Amino acid sequence: MVTTNRAQWEDFSAHPTAESLSARAIHDTFVDVGGLEDFWVRWYLDRFVNRGYGKVKFVVGKPGAGKTHWLKHFSQAAVFKNYLTVAIDARKERLATIDEVYRALASQLLWRDLVEGAALRVIHQQLGYPEFTGRGWEFLKWAESERGLEPSLARRDIREAVDGWLRGLDLDSHFMLVVRGWLNQLLGGDAEAPVDHLGWLTGGKIGAAIRRSMGLIGNISQRNARAILASAAIFIHAVGYGGLVISIDNLEVLTSNARVEGTPYYTRGKREQAYEMMRQLIDEGPRMPFVFFVVAGDAPSLGEAKRGFPSYPALWARIQNEVTTTRVNRFSDWIDLDRLWDQDREQLSQLAAVWEKGPVELNLSHVTPNIGGGAGLESGVTRRTVASSLTKMIRNQSDAEGYSL
Repeated sequence: MVTTNRAQWEDFSAHPTAESLSARAIHDTFVDVGGLEDFWVRWYLDRFVNRGYGKVKFVVGKPGAGKTHWLKHFSQAAVFKNYLTVAIDARKERLATIDEVYRALASQLLWRDLVEGAALRVIHQQLGYPEFTGRGWEFLKWAESERGLEPSLARRDIREAVDGWLRGLDLDSHFMLVVRGWLNQLLGGDAEAPVDHLGWLTGGKIGAAIRRSMGLIGNISQRNARAILASAAIFIHAVGYGGLVISIDNLEVLTSNARVEGTPYYTRGKREQAYEMMRQLIDEGPRMPFVFFVVAGDAPSLGEAKRGFPSYPALWARIQNEVTTTRVNRFSDWIDLDRLWDQDREQLSQLAAVWEKGPVELNLSHVTPNIGGGAGLESGVTRRTVASSLTKMIRNQSDAEGYSL
Protein backbone atom coordinates (compact mmCIF):
# COMPACT_ATOMS: atom_id res chain seq x y z
CA MET A 1 0.00 0.00 0.00
CA VAL A 2 1.28 3.44 -0.89
CA THR A 3 -0.13 6.92 -0.64
CA THR A 4 0.36 9.44 -3.41
CA ASN A 5 -1.51 12.39 -4.87
CA ARG A 6 -3.59 12.95 -7.96
CA ALA A 7 -0.96 15.12 -9.67
CA GLN A 8 1.62 12.32 -9.48
CA TRP A 9 -0.82 9.78 -10.83
CA GLU A 10 -1.86 12.01 -13.70
CA ASP A 11 1.77 12.64 -14.57
CA PHE A 12 2.54 8.92 -14.53
CA SER A 13 -0.61 8.02 -16.49
CA ALA A 14 0.47 10.43 -19.24
CA HIS A 15 4.11 9.29 -19.14
CA PRO A 16 4.19 5.68 -17.90
CA THR A 17 7.87 4.74 -17.65
CA ALA A 18 9.40 1.68 -16.05
CA GLU A 19 12.12 3.83 -14.48
CA SER A 20 9.44 5.08 -12.07
CA LEU A 21 8.60 1.59 -10.80
CA SER A 22 10.10 -0.36 -7.94
CA ALA A 23 11.32 -3.92 -8.54
CA ARG A 24 8.15 -5.18 -6.83
CA ALA A 25 5.93 -3.07 -9.08
CA ILE A 26 7.84 -4.28 -12.17
CA HIS A 27 7.04 -7.83 -11.11
CA ASP A 28 3.41 -7.19 -10.21
CA THR A 29 2.58 -5.32 -13.42
CA PHE A 30 4.42 -7.58 -15.86
CA VAL A 31 2.53 -9.45 -18.55
CA ASP A 32 4.63 -11.80 -20.69
CA VAL A 33 3.43 -10.79 -24.13
CA GLY A 34 3.55 -13.67 -26.56
CA GLY A 35 5.25 -15.77 -23.90
CA LEU A 36 8.56 -14.24 -25.04
CA GLU A 37 10.24 -14.20 -21.63
CA ASP A 38 9.25 -17.77 -20.84
CA PHE A 39 10.47 -18.83 -24.30
CA TRP A 40 13.86 -17.15 -23.88
CA VAL A 41 14.29 -18.54 -20.38
CA ARG A 42 13.58 -22.09 -21.55
CA TRP A 43 15.56 -22.02 -24.79
CA TYR A 44 18.44 -19.71 -23.96
CA LEU A 45 19.02 -19.43 -20.20
CA ASP A 46 18.16 -23.06 -19.38
CA ARG A 47 19.79 -24.87 -22.25
CA PHE A 48 22.11 -22.63 -24.25
CA VAL A 49 23.96 -19.84 -22.44
CA ASN A 50 24.61 -21.90 -19.30
CA ARG A 51 26.23 -24.56 -21.49
CA GLY A 52 28.92 -22.21 -22.73
CA TYR A 53 27.41 -20.29 -25.62
CA GLY A 54 26.88 -16.58 -26.19
CA LYS A 55 23.99 -14.71 -27.78
CA VAL A 56 22.94 -11.17 -28.70
CA LYS A 57 19.23 -10.25 -28.95
CA PHE A 58 17.47 -7.00 -29.83
CA VAL A 59 14.11 -5.93 -28.39
CA VAL A 60 12.56 -2.95 -30.15
CA GLY A 61 9.27 -1.10 -30.35
CA LYS A 62 7.72 2.34 -30.43
CA PRO A 63 8.26 4.63 -27.42
CA GLY A 64 6.13 3.15 -24.67
CA ALA A 65 6.06 -0.38 -26.08
CA GLY A 66 7.29 -1.73 -22.73
CA LYS A 67 10.94 -2.35 -23.61
CA THR A 68 12.42 -1.09 -20.33
CA HIS A 69 9.74 -2.89 -18.32
CA TRP A 70 10.47 -6.08 -20.25
CA LEU A 71 14.23 -5.76 -19.77
CA LYS A 72 13.88 -5.20 -16.03
CA HIS A 73 11.60 -8.18 -15.57
CA PHE A 74 13.76 -10.42 -17.76
CA SER A 75 16.70 -9.51 -15.53
CA GLN A 76 14.63 -10.56 -12.52
CA ALA A 77 13.86 -13.87 -14.24
CA ALA A 78 17.57 -14.34 -15.00
CA VAL A 79 18.48 -13.76 -11.34
CA PHE A 80 15.90 -16.40 -10.38
CA LYS A 81 17.71 -18.75 -12.77
CA ASN A 82 21.01 -18.00 -10.97
CA TYR A 83 22.46 -15.63 -13.55
CA LEU A 84 24.46 -12.54 -12.71
CA THR A 85 22.81 -9.52 -14.33
CA VAL A 86 24.07 -6.07 -15.32
CA ALA A 87 21.91 -3.22 -16.65
CA ILE A 88 23.45 -0.46 -18.77
CA ASP A 89 21.64 2.71 -19.85
CA ALA A 90 23.00 3.93 -23.19
CA ARG A 91 21.81 7.44 -22.34
CA LYS A 92 24.32 7.53 -19.50
CA GLU A 93 27.26 5.49 -20.82
CA ARG A 94 29.09 5.91 -24.11
CA LEU A 95 29.15 2.52 -25.84
CA ALA A 96 30.98 3.03 -29.11
CA THR A 97 33.64 0.38 -28.45
CA ILE A 98 33.84 -2.95 -26.66
CA ASP A 99 36.16 -1.59 -23.95
CA GLU A 100 33.55 1.07 -23.12
CA VAL A 101 30.92 -1.67 -22.83
CA TYR A 102 33.26 -3.67 -20.63
CA ARG A 103 33.92 -0.74 -18.27
CA ALA A 104 30.21 0.00 -18.00
CA LEU A 105 29.45 -3.55 -16.87
CA ALA A 106 32.65 -4.29 -14.93
CA SER A 107 32.10 -1.28 -12.70
CA GLN A 108 28.84 -2.89 -11.54
CA LEU A 109 30.22 -6.34 -10.77
CA LEU A 110 30.86 -7.24 -7.15
CA TRP A 111 34.40 -8.44 -7.73
CA ARG A 112 35.10 -9.01 -4.03
CA ASP A 113 32.20 -11.45 -3.79
CA LEU A 114 33.25 -13.20 -7.01
CA VAL A 115 36.83 -13.69 -5.83
CA GLU A 116 35.55 -14.86 -2.44
CA GLY A 117 33.40 -17.43 -4.24
CA ALA A 118 36.42 -18.55 -6.24
CA ALA A 119 38.46 -18.90 -3.05
CA LEU A 120 35.89 -21.25 -1.56
CA ARG A 121 35.97 -23.41 -4.68
CA VAL A 122 39.75 -23.61 -4.48
CA ILE A 123 39.45 -24.68 -0.85
CA HIS A 124 36.69 -27.22 -1.46
CA GLN A 125 37.68 -28.62 -4.85
CA GLN A 126 41.47 -28.30 -5.04
CA LEU A 127 42.63 -28.37 -1.41
CA GLY A 128 39.97 -30.89 -0.39
CA TYR A 129 38.40 -29.18 2.62
CA PRO A 130 34.63 -29.14 1.87
CA GLU A 131 33.95 -28.78 5.60
CA PHE A 132 35.41 -25.27 5.65
CA THR A 133 32.55 -22.72 5.70
CA GLY A 134 34.32 -19.50 6.65
CA ARG A 135 35.62 -16.60 4.59
CA GLY A 136 38.60 -17.04 2.28
CA TRP A 137 40.92 -14.89 4.35
CA GLU A 138 40.17 -17.05 7.42
CA PHE A 139 41.32 -20.28 5.79
CA LEU A 140 45.02 -20.11 6.59
CA LYS A 141 44.46 -19.70 10.33
CA TRP A 142 41.78 -22.40 10.25
CA ALA A 143 44.18 -24.79 8.49
CA GLU A 144 46.83 -24.12 11.14
CA SER A 145 44.55 -24.48 14.16
CA GLU A 146 42.11 -27.13 12.97
CA ARG A 147 44.30 -29.26 10.71
CA GLY A 148 47.75 -28.55 12.14
CA LEU A 149 49.26 -27.40 8.85
CA GLU A 150 52.58 -25.58 8.92
CA PRO A 151 52.04 -22.01 7.52
CA SER A 152 54.80 -22.07 4.88
CA LEU A 153 53.66 -25.45 3.57
CA ALA A 154 50.04 -24.32 3.62
CA ARG A 155 50.89 -21.25 1.54
CA ARG A 156 52.71 -23.42 -0.99
CA ASP A 157 49.69 -25.73 -1.22
CA ILE A 158 47.41 -22.70 -1.67
CA ARG A 159 49.49 -21.38 -4.56
CA GLU A 160 49.46 -24.76 -6.28
CA ALA A 161 45.72 -25.15 -5.69
CA VAL A 162 44.96 -21.69 -7.10
CA ASP A 163 47.03 -22.43 -10.21
CA GLY A 164 45.34 -25.80 -10.61
CA TRP A 165 41.84 -24.33 -10.38
CA LEU A 166 42.59 -21.50 -12.81
CA ARG A 167 44.24 -23.84 -15.34
CA GLY A 168 40.92 -25.62 -15.67
CA LEU A 169 39.38 -22.42 -17.06
CA ASP A 170 39.94 -20.97 -20.51
CA LEU A 171 40.96 -17.51 -19.32
CA ASP A 172 42.90 -14.69 -20.95
CA SER A 173 46.44 -14.74 -19.54
CA HIS A 174 46.24 -11.18 -18.19
CA PHE A 175 42.89 -11.78 -16.53
CA MET A 176 44.23 -14.98 -14.98
CA LEU A 177 47.31 -13.21 -13.59
CA VAL A 178 45.19 -10.57 -11.86
CA VAL A 179 42.74 -13.07 -10.39
CA ARG A 180 45.55 -15.40 -9.30
CA GLY A 181 47.31 -12.58 -7.46
CA TRP A 182 44.10 -11.58 -5.68
CA LEU A 183 43.25 -15.19 -4.74
CA ASN A 184 46.70 -15.86 -3.33
CA GLN A 185 46.51 -12.68 -1.29
CA LEU A 186 43.03 -13.51 0.01
CA LEU A 187 43.82 -17.12 0.90
CA GLY A 188 47.06 -15.91 2.49
CA GLY A 189 45.02 -14.11 5.11
CA ASP A 190 44.56 -10.59 3.66
CA ALA A 191 40.88 -9.61 3.63
CA GLU A 192 41.43 -6.27 1.88
CA ALA A 193 40.79 -6.12 -1.87
CA PRO A 194 44.04 -5.15 -3.64
CA VAL A 195 43.41 -1.72 -5.14
CA ASP A 196 45.49 -2.29 -8.27
CA HIS A 197 43.91 -5.66 -9.06
CA LEU A 198 40.41 -4.27 -8.60
CA GLY A 199 41.29 -1.18 -10.61
CA TRP A 200 42.58 -3.24 -13.53
CA LEU A 201 39.55 -5.56 -13.54
CA THR A 202 37.18 -2.60 -13.70
CA GLY A 203 39.05 -1.12 -16.66
CA GLY A 204 41.06 1.51 -14.82
CA LYS A 205 44.40 2.85 -15.99
CA ILE A 206 47.21 1.22 -14.01
CA GLY A 207 50.71 2.65 -14.22
CA ALA A 208 53.43 0.77 -16.11
CA ALA A 209 55.58 0.12 -13.03
CA ILE A 210 52.67 -1.43 -11.12
CA ARG A 211 51.63 -3.46 -14.15
CA ARG A 212 55.14 -4.86 -14.48
CA SER A 213 55.07 -5.93 -10.83
CA MET A 214 51.81 -7.77 -11.57
CA GLY A 215 53.22 -9.37 -14.72
CA LEU A 216 50.90 -7.40 -17.02
CA ILE A 217 51.81 -5.82 -20.34
CA GLY A 218 48.95 -3.38 -20.70
CA ASN A 219 45.59 -2.13 -19.44
CA ILE A 220 42.21 -3.17 -20.76
CA SER A 221 41.71 -1.57 -24.17
CA GLN A 222 39.73 -2.01 -27.33
CA ARG A 223 42.31 -4.56 -28.42
CA ASN A 224 41.80 -7.02 -25.56
CA ALA A 225 38.45 -6.08 -23.95
CA ARG A 226 36.49 -8.78 -25.77
CA ALA A 227 38.81 -11.49 -24.46
CA ILE A 228 38.65 -10.00 -20.95
CA LEU A 229 34.84 -9.91 -21.08
CA ALA A 230 34.76 -13.55 -22.16
CA SER A 231 37.15 -14.44 -19.31
CA ALA A 232 35.00 -12.56 -16.80
CA ALA A 233 31.94 -14.55 -17.93
CA ILE A 234 33.83 -17.85 -17.70
CA PHE A 235 35.03 -16.88 -14.23
CA ILE A 236 31.49 -15.93 -13.17
CA HIS A 237 30.22 -19.31 -14.36
CA ALA A 238 33.04 -21.15 -12.59
CA VAL A 239 32.15 -19.39 -9.34
CA GLY A 240 28.66 -20.88 -9.54
CA TYR A 241 26.42 -18.67 -11.71
CA GLY A 242 24.68 -19.82 -14.85
CA GLY A 243 26.29 -16.98 -16.75
CA LEU A 244 26.14 -13.23 -17.30
CA VAL A 245 23.07 -11.40 -18.63
CA ILE A 246 23.82 -7.88 -19.89
CA SER A 247 20.90 -5.61 -20.76
CA ILE A 248 21.52 -2.39 -22.68
CA ASP A 249 18.58 0.01 -22.84
CA ASN A 250 17.82 3.19 -24.81
CA LEU A 251 20.16 2.35 -27.66
CA GLU A 252 18.27 4.77 -29.91
CA VAL A 253 20.61 7.43 -28.51
CA LEU A 254 23.04 6.26 -31.21
CA THR A 255 20.82 7.80 -33.87
CA SER A 256 20.32 11.21 -32.29
CA ASN A 257 21.29 14.17 -34.48
CA ALA A 258 21.21 16.71 -31.66
CA ARG A 259 23.51 17.15 -28.70
CA VAL A 260 21.85 16.85 -25.29
CA GLU A 261 23.76 17.77 -22.14
CA GLY A 262 24.58 14.70 -20.07
CA THR A 263 23.79 12.28 -22.91
CA PRO A 264 26.45 10.69 -25.11
CA TYR A 265 26.54 12.07 -28.64
CA TYR A 266 27.70 9.96 -31.57
CA THR A 267 29.21 11.30 -34.75
CA ARG A 268 28.75 9.21 -37.87
CA GLY A 269 32.15 7.62 -37.28
CA LYS A 270 31.41 6.76 -33.66
CA ARG A 271 27.97 5.42 -34.57
CA GLU A 272 29.44 3.12 -37.20
CA GLN A 273 32.09 2.06 -34.71
CA ALA A 274 29.31 1.04 -32.31
CA TYR A 275 27.49 -0.87 -35.05
CA GLU A 276 30.70 -2.69 -35.98
CA MET A 277 31.22 -3.60 -32.34
CA MET A 278 27.72 -5.11 -32.19
CA ARG A 279 28.34 -6.96 -35.45
CA GLN A 280 31.46 -8.50 -33.95
CA LEU A 281 29.60 -9.51 -30.79
CA ILE A 282 27.00 -11.31 -32.92
CA ASP A 283 29.60 -13.10 -35.05
CA GLU A 284 31.74 -14.09 -32.08
CA GLY A 285 28.89 -15.41 -29.93
CA PRO A 286 30.37 -18.94 -29.82
CA ARG A 287 33.61 -17.42 -28.49
CA MET A 288 31.78 -15.33 -25.91
CA PRO A 289 30.69 -18.15 -23.58
CA PHE A 290 28.08 -17.71 -20.86
CA VAL A 291 27.12 -14.19 -22.04
CA PHE A 292 23.62 -13.13 -23.05
CA PHE A 293 23.26 -9.58 -24.40
CA VAL A 294 19.75 -8.09 -24.62
CA VAL A 295 19.77 -4.71 -26.38
CA ALA A 296 16.67 -2.50 -26.48
CA GLY A 297 15.76 0.68 -28.31
CA ASP A 298 13.03 2.52 -30.17
CA ALA A 299 12.16 0.79 -33.44
CA PRO A 300 11.48 3.98 -35.47
CA SER A 301 14.95 5.33 -34.67
CA LEU A 302 16.93 2.10 -34.94
CA GLY A 303 15.10 1.15 -38.13
CA GLU A 304 15.73 4.53 -39.77
CA ALA A 305 17.67 4.19 -43.02
CA LYS A 306 20.07 7.11 -42.58
CA ARG A 307 21.24 6.65 -38.96
CA GLY A 308 19.72 3.40 -37.78
CA PHE A 309 20.88 -0.19 -38.18
CA PRO A 310 20.04 -0.27 -41.93
CA SER A 311 22.76 2.36 -42.44
CA TYR A 312 25.32 -0.32 -41.53
CA PRO A 313 24.52 -3.31 -43.81
CA ALA A 314 27.04 -5.63 -42.15
CA LEU A 315 25.04 -5.43 -38.91
CA TRP A 316 21.56 -5.12 -40.42
CA ALA A 317 22.01 -8.28 -42.51
CA ARG A 318 22.78 -10.31 -39.41
CA ILE A 319 19.64 -9.47 -37.45
CA GLN A 320 17.04 -9.65 -40.20
CA ASN A 321 14.62 -12.54 -40.35
CA GLU A 322 15.45 -14.78 -43.29
CA VAL A 323 11.82 -15.88 -43.53
CA THR A 324 9.04 -13.31 -43.19
CA THR A 325 5.80 -14.54 -41.60
CA THR A 326 2.68 -13.00 -40.13
CA ARG A 327 3.67 -14.31 -36.70
CA VAL A 328 6.65 -13.10 -34.67
CA ASN A 329 9.44 -15.67 -34.61
CA ARG A 330 10.61 -15.81 -31.00
CA PHE A 331 13.93 -17.29 -32.10
CA SER A 332 14.57 -14.12 -34.09
CA ASP A 333 17.39 -11.82 -33.01
CA TRP A 334 15.16 -8.76 -33.71
CA ILE A 335 11.94 -8.81 -31.67
CA ASP A 336 9.31 -6.09 -32.17
CA LEU A 337 7.23 -5.83 -28.98
CA ASP A 338 4.50 -3.85 -30.75
CA ARG A 339 3.95 -6.73 -33.16
CA LEU A 340 3.78 -9.15 -30.25
CA TRP A 341 1.14 -7.04 -28.47
CA ASP A 342 -0.86 -6.74 -31.70
CA GLN A 343 -0.88 -10.52 -31.99
CA ASP A 344 -1.77 -11.13 -28.35
CA ARG A 345 -4.92 -9.16 -27.60
CA GLU A 346 -5.77 -11.47 -24.72
CA GLN A 347 -2.65 -10.45 -22.83
CA LEU A 348 -3.24 -6.81 -23.74
CA SER A 349 -6.59 -7.07 -21.95
CA GLN A 350 -4.78 -8.70 -19.03
CA LEU A 351 -2.34 -5.78 -18.95
CA ALA A 352 -5.22 -3.30 -18.78
CA ALA A 353 -6.83 -5.25 -15.95
CA VAL A 354 -3.58 -5.27 -13.95
CA TRP A 355 -3.16 -1.50 -14.14
CA GLU A 356 -6.84 -0.72 -13.49
CA LYS A 357 -6.49 -2.43 -10.12
CA GLY A 358 -3.67 -0.08 -9.17
CA PRO A 359 -0.16 -1.59 -9.05
CA VAL A 360 1.38 -1.95 -5.60
CA GLU A 361 4.50 -0.26 -4.27
CA LEU A 362 4.78 2.42 -6.94
CA ASN A 363 7.64 4.79 -6.33
CA LEU A 364 6.63 8.10 -7.91
CA SER A 365 9.02 10.32 -6.02
CA HIS A 366 11.09 10.87 -9.16
CA VAL A 367 8.88 10.26 -12.16
CA THR A 368 10.97 10.07 -15.32
CA PRO A 369 9.64 12.47 -17.94
CA ASN A 370 8.74 11.22 -21.38
CA ILE A 371 11.33 12.88 -23.61
CA GLY A 372 9.31 12.07 -26.71
CA GLY A 373 6.26 14.10 -25.74
CA GLY A 374 2.76 13.04 -24.74
CA ALA A 375 1.30 9.56 -24.82
CA GLY A 376 -0.41 9.96 -28.16
CA LEU A 377 -1.14 7.58 -31.00
CA GLU A 378 2.53 7.65 -32.02
CA SER A 379 3.37 5.75 -28.83
CA GLY A 380 3.32 2.00 -28.38
CA VAL A 381 0.06 0.22 -27.67
CA THR A 382 1.40 -0.70 -24.20
CA ARG A 383 1.79 2.91 -23.07
CA ARG A 384 -1.63 3.84 -24.43
CA THR A 385 -3.21 0.89 -22.63
CA VAL A 386 -1.49 1.71 -19.31
CA ALA A 387 -2.32 5.41 -19.60
CA SER A 388 -5.98 4.62 -20.34
CA SER A 389 -6.17 2.15 -17.45
CA LEU A 390 -4.63 4.57 -14.97
CA THR A 391 -6.93 7.37 -16.11
CA LYS A 392 -9.93 5.12 -15.62
CA MET A 393 -8.70 4.17 -12.14
CA ILE A 394 -8.05 7.80 -11.20
CA ARG A 395 -11.58 8.76 -12.16
CA ASN A 396 -12.90 6.12 -9.81
CA GLN A 397 -10.87 7.41 -6.87
CA SER A 398 -11.90 9.98 -4.33
CA ASP A 399 -11.54 13.66 -5.25
CA ALA A 400 -9.60 14.18 -2.05
CA GLU A 401 -6.09 15.64 -2.23
CA GLY A 402 -4.46 12.33 -1.30
CA TYR A 403 -5.61 8.75 -1.61
CA SER A 404 -4.29 5.22 -1.05
CA LEU A 405 -4.05 2.33 -3.44
